[in-house]
Amino acid sequence: PVPLNTYMDHCDVSLGLEKISSSAVSTSGIYPFFDSISTSEPLTYRFDGKTEIGRMSGAVVIKKIDFNRVDATPKKLKSNPVDVMVTVSGQHHGFSRVDLKETLIARSFGVNQSFELSLGGVDGLLFSENRPSWFHFLHTARGKGKAGLELSNIRPFSGFAKGIDLNGTIRLNGEISLEPDASVELKGRIQSHGLDAAIGDFLSIRNLKTDFDFSKIFLIDPDPSRSIPELPLSVKVMKENSARHHQDNSPPDLLASLSGQWQKRLNNDHSFSFDSARIGSPLRFFEMHQGIIDLEIENGLPKLTHLETNLLGGSLMGSGSIFEKENKIYLTWNASFSGLNPRNLLYQKSKKPQNEEMTLSGRISAAFPLSIRLQQVFQELGFNLQFSHIGSEAMQEILSILDPYETNETMVSIRRMLRSGKPKWIEVDVKNGILALNGEITVKGIPVRLPSVERLNLSEVSGLNGYEKTLISIQPVIEILQSASRRTLTPDR
Repeated sequence: PVPLNTYMDHCDVSLGLEKISSSAVSTSGIYPFFDSISTSEPLTYRFDGKTEIGRMSGAVVIKKIDFNRVDATPKKLKSNPVDVMVTVSGQHHGFSRVDLKETLIARSFGVNQSFELSLGGVDGLLFSENRPSWFHFLHTARGKGKAGLELSNIRPFSGFAKGIDLNGTIRLNGEISLEPDASVELKGRIQSHGLDAAIGDFLSIRNLKTDFDFSKIFLIDPDPSRSIPELPLSVKVMKENSARHHQDNSPPDLLASLSGQWQKRLNNDHSFSFDSARIGSPLRFFEMHQGIIDLEIENGLPKLTHLETNLLGGSLMGSGSIFEKENKIYLTWNASFSGLNPRNLLYQKSKKPQNEEMTLSGRISAAFPLSIRLQQVFQELGFNLQFSHIGSEAMQEILSILDPYETNETMVSIRRMLRSGKPKWIEVDVKNGILALNGEITVKGIPVRLPSVERLNLSEVSGLNGYEKTLISIQPVIEILQSASRRTLTPDR
């Protein structure tokens, strides 16, 4: 690259603003009004050709920003002006390195935002003989960047989106590190305290507390278009050892992992917790109370180490994970439940029936691929459901799902037996799409074994195939998870 002092020996620029006012109507329907814009510190840039170092700094104060929504009338919403101060500073060394810092503070809104960037190898991208690309940038750039956002009073932002109501505190932090020809590392953390959120009548959550951090390392695939000189043996060994360290997929120390999880629970230090959550319409909704969720990120995919909540008139406790195997995404889930009443999903709160015959207690475990093809899900499905308590009506409804037209003689026989007895225990097991059902009922205090249902092919169960249309909607989720599970960045992805 040509040195910057070839074009410029010295530069000194300064810009000052004093009480400049502005107003405009944007196409998005937001009407911003700036009472005044001034520089508490002039925006300056100075370049020294001898050292090839350029420096910039400045601070801008914007007084009384007033965001008002414009509707068809146009009628303004309640005015809530805010003062903002933005400061910037940084320097660059020729075309090779850039350092930048920026902060934004809006005290009346409780906003504190920051951004820092330190980036080297920029000249390798700007003056590349080949057409610049993001992948070429990963082979030449070295640096770190981090950003943070704290909203200690999030309620004023509720008016920017119709139907969304927010109240509480939230803090976001992110970092990125680039090592040329080696890796890209991403880190993030989300924290909230006493956050209340609602989206119209569809979703509401109360007293959400969050403390969730994650990290992900992507290795950089060698660029075949570049001729890389042979490295000395000692350097080559060190790079190989570093790559093996990043690619190590061996499971973590089980004792250390369990110890950390129990420490979190004892300290009430959870990834997510809430007092209550509600999803659905006013007539049909799903409620959860006193929820606790502990979540980790493993190889870029979520791992639910602990879930505990009260729902459907009972309680649920479980764990699960999402993992990648042979370019496919799988989900595993293990849980125990007690006193669940599925009918609570169908009625308003004041009309929910308390019917012991519909309550469920037991354990469930499942493992299956995330796919939009139902046949593939059935073929690789591993499922075990054990009911330690199940009411006769709940059992009848399960049989109606599996045999809606009463064509299976064994299930018809079980239906008849349920008229004179109550289920004592039931087990449903599925392997490779084949279902087996076993159980026992109590008739006048005497245990009676139910006829076993063997080798029921789920793909032949009427009605289940209709769910395949619903599975299409999870395709974007599958693609996101596949991208997150990748370990190596290549030119084509």
